[in-house]
Amino acid sequence: MENCQAVEFALQEFLHVDTAQLTWLAGDASDRTYYEVHTEKKKALALMVLGKRDRELLQKGTYEWVSLQQFLAAHDIKVPHIEHLFPKLGVILIEHLGSQSLEAKVQGAKNSEEISSIYRSIFPLLTSFLHLPPYSVYTQRAFDEALLAHELRFFKTHFLEATLGLQFTSEEEALFVRDVEALASTVAKESRFFVHRDLHSRNLLIHNEAPYAIDFQDARLGSPVYDLISLVFDPYVPVEIPLRLELFEEAMAAMGRQIPMPSPEGWRPVFLQRMLKILGSYGWLGGSKNRSYLQYIPPTLSFLRAIPTYDARWPFLSQTLLERIQASARSIV
Repeated sequence: MENCQAVEFALQEFLHVDTAQLTWLAGDASDRTYYEVHTEKKKALALMVLGKRDRELLQKGTYEWVSLQQFLAAHDIKVPHIEHLFPKLGVILIEHLGSQSLEAKVQGAKNSEEISSIYRSIFPLLTSFLHLPPYSVYTQRAFDEALLAHELRFFKTHFLEATLGLQFTSEEEALFVRDVEALASTVAKESRFFVHRDLHSRNLLIHNEAPYAIDFQDARLGSPVYDLISLVFDPYVPVEIPLRLELFEEAMAAMGRQIPMPSPEGWRPVFLQRMLKILGSYGWLGGSKNRSYLQYIPPTLSFLRAIPTYDARWPFLSQTLLERIQASARSIV
């Protein structure tokens, strides 16, 4: 952190302590990094250090992580408490929830029954998301056709082309564009609920046996199954596919008792779009930030093999291209 001494001095003044030392906690894929704050006081605190763009938004008072934190906390969603904003320094002092992520808890589970219990403790949070009232910060944006199509083009650029080295013929390009438009149009129609957008096991912290959501600044309107798909089909955790399918069906049934949930014809397009999107993300992250992200491509492809994705409305995207990807991706890692 470039301005470490200035930040430590500001913390000393605000907390009325003699020393405030910082120890790196986390930060990789995003532009935010996190530090543990050590003082002579016992209160557990952490520091969120923002990247350049987010810092500018914080200085203008328009950083949406702050607005969403206040909104979610007001509706009893567990999120880190904000202790203080330091706009000029581009940092936010927050409650330190510890280092146990959902990923770590699942990796430490002894058996499938324990894994199932852990996930069942998370599902009520997803139901709570679906009951959240409209709020301008997240309702002003959505998984609309433009964003969904953009994410699929991102997948083409950073996964198909940059990672696999695949190139389309002019005919294949036309088929891809046609199917992207059809899939994006269909999925966009379901965008009526609050979605976290990136609810995987590294963005849930377990504190006092309760799940806390972090990195929620990109929340928007989306499908009622989007976060569930992101959570259950998350390649960061070593969970067998049959158990994932069992947990997905169980959660769909439980959530469906309160909110109408889509049929397989409705949720499989969301699943396909989400899986292709994260393949694009892993391709980009593996190529530009950390090659270790490439290891999550094979499990993501295994999810696409396990769930029937073929749809006559987008046959090239849901079958022809997937078969070509599965054959080409064997030598990625």
